[in-house]
Amino acid sequence: MRIYPNSIDRFRCPRFAHIAEMGVIISLAGLLLAGTILLISGHVQADGVEDSSFPTAMVRMVHAVQDRPSMVFDAGGIPFGELAYGGVSSYRMVPAGRFMIRAGKVQKKIRLKADQHYTIALVQKSGRRLDLEPLDDPQLKILSRSGVALYNFSSFRWLALHVPYSKLDLLSALPPLSVAMMPILRPVTIRLEIRDVDRPLARFDKVRLARGQITSLFMFGSGRKTHSALAYRSLTME
Repeated sequence: MRIYPNSIDRFRCPRFAHIAEMGVIISLAGLLLAGTILLISGHVQADGVEDSSFPTAMVRMVHAVQDRPSMVFDAGGIPFGELAYGGVSSYRMVPAGRFMIRAGKVQKKIRLKADQHYTIALVQKSGRRLDLEPLDDPQLKILSRSGVALYNFSSFRWLALHVPYSKLDLLSALPPLSVAMMPILRPVTIRLEIRDVDRPLARFDKVRLARGQITSLFMFGSGRKTHSALAYRSLTME
């Protein structure tokens, strides 16, 4: 029997060489597995948006199609829940990039830019075709101010945001599938009315316009079948 007196000589033995080789392979496999786990973990962080080092966008979903059932919305696998007609989800942080947005069986790839807010709406195009329409949300340049935004997801072509019992229109002539915002200098609680030219469509009795906050009003529907919604977005909490 041959004796191998030191560690260098051990690797000259075919049996020990094989064992050492297997040890190296196992070690490498372990490192690769660890790397894979780290990569998967990083990917999960990206999808779950727990790591703020990733460039991100803020997204909310809207169901704007009349006479259609509730649908489940998601962005690249990030769930936004089930929305009925006229429903508006909360904002969720989504990694910037190109994502498949889904509402039920309707899907569309949409590019999301970093540090941008989006409202993505399920809408009905010509021929009753369903589509997903992204709108760039307005931004406040000065956080000490507030803003009120009007989203037109209706068929009305001349929407206005009006202050009742006055001649003041905060916003006017807003076409379908668009959004506009009016900055407000100081906090106030007021009544607001959405109009189609001079015809009132919806009234909100107490709308709170607070500092660092954008108050969003949504108009849906057509003719006499209309629906409206209100949502607050605090920029100071993001």
